[in-house]
Amino acid sequence: MASNVTHEHIVLDILAACEEWFPAQGGLENHQIVDGEHGHYLFMPVGWYRDRYFYGPLIHFHLRGGNIWVLANHTEIELEKELFARGAQRQDIIAGFQSPSFREMTGWAGH
Repeated sequence: MASNVTHEHIVLDILAACEEWFPAQGGLENHQIVDGEHGHYLFMPVGWYRDRYFYGPLIHFHLRGGNIWVLANHTEIELEKELFARGAQRQDIIAGFQSPSFREMTGWAGH
């Protein structure tokens, strides 16, 4: 199992990649919200774009219990592939946005 330091490096690298995948445009500002003490890592655009106000995380990771919990993914990015590409192991990833019974079918950690 990867250490929390490695997990933190992985999710920070994905948040940095979000800046390229979702460049700030119009009145949008991108925010990377990092709370290392409590293990929360979010990518969140905020502002006006095409007469619509955006506020809310596109991606939210929570590092806890030695796992990477994916709490939100409101993108078309396949985060599991991005996590694997950066060294995360399948057993370390939990799809927190899925019901516990469905998680077992994802191939990620069940918890």
